[in-house]
Amino acid sequence: MKRIDTVRNVLAPFEKGKMVNLYLTEIGWPNHDAPGGATRGVSAEFLARTYLLAQSKPFVRGLWWYDWRDDGMLQTNCEYNYGIVAHDLTPKPAYFAMRDICTGLAGARFSDEVTMNPEVRVLRFVKAPGTTVFAMWSLVETHRFKVLLQCTQDAAPTRLRVVGMGEIALPWEKMGAEAWQLSMTLDTMPFLIETEARNVKLICEKLP
Repeated sequence: MKRIDTVRNVLAPFEKGKMVNLYLTEIGWPNHDAPGGATRGVSAEFLARTYLLAQSKPFVRGLWWYDWRDDGMLQTNCEYNYGIVAHDLTPKPAYFAMRDICTGLAGARFSDEVTMNPEVRVLRFVKAPGTTVFAMWSLVETHRFKVLLQCTQDAAPTRLRVVGMGEIALPWEKMGAEAWQLSMTLDTMPFLIETEARNVKLICEKLP
């Protein structure tokens, strides 16, 4: 995405009031057992991050993943192992990551990036009416973080929906008069937090 931003900066002086759109027509991480190959888990993380970051760039109008199905079964061949499903159509973790992002962000638009910790990425998306989706992940493979979500309102917020390699709903804990809190553990795999709570405050603490 840094390279995409660089291209954007090169194009900007020539746009003359009309934004030039970019289309990322082929991107992916292969799972072959050889130098340059990534584990299936890492490929899923990169897919999730790429799609989330692409949605935060209004000039990126399309992104095509390479590719759908592994072309073969030879594990040492790079070109055989780009799929989000295996050659026998068994879903890989990247398949579920794509499913979760497509369903979790359906109908949402990017709002802004939340500054919380330099080692954590948080993107805020808005769904109508009054629903916010936070996409977040750790940027450091060796670090996990505790993320606290806090809000202030009279009645208990509706159960917070968490999407990421599955879907769960978590209840808020009452902390005092009109004060509510929820704690989650964050690592390098992005997940989506959808809530209708108002004025949500995020606090991040590095775990030992």
